[in-house]
Amino acid sequence: MRAAQARDAAGKMSISIQVAVDGRVLRGRLFTTVSALKLVDRLPVELEMERRGGEYMGKIGVPLGLWLAPEAREALRPGELALWPEANALRMALGESSSAPANPIGVLEDVQALRELGPKVRVRIEPVDGPGRGATG
Repeated sequence: MRAAQARDAAGKMSISIQVAVDGRVLRGRLFTTVSALKLVDRLPVELEMERRGGEYMGKIGVPLGLWLAPEAREALRPGELALWPEANALRMALGESSSAPANPIGVLEDVQALRELGPKVRVRIEPVDGPGRGATG
């Protein structure tokens, strides 16, 4: 499936995604950084995530071969998605969150509904088709 690409408010390219978390569907976008594109190549991705403080964290499975990028940081803002290379894990911030350094890869539009979910959730991340584009293959 080909993902829709668009420019964000700052004029940077991004890739539209849909994230299903225990039956709740959120829209978001992935940046076009090296780290984000490594994940895009694997979409759709399903994983179990565990709540740790103000975020959910889960192992991605197949190693993405990442390293800490220049934009890596410990603190995440609400709604941010980040890849933690050392653990081959995805972090999804529900509020202000600080943990191990990770590469920010995207943002979800609204994470308020996720704050009421339990300690473990099933997550599916998939690209959103662009206008006039269908699944390929």
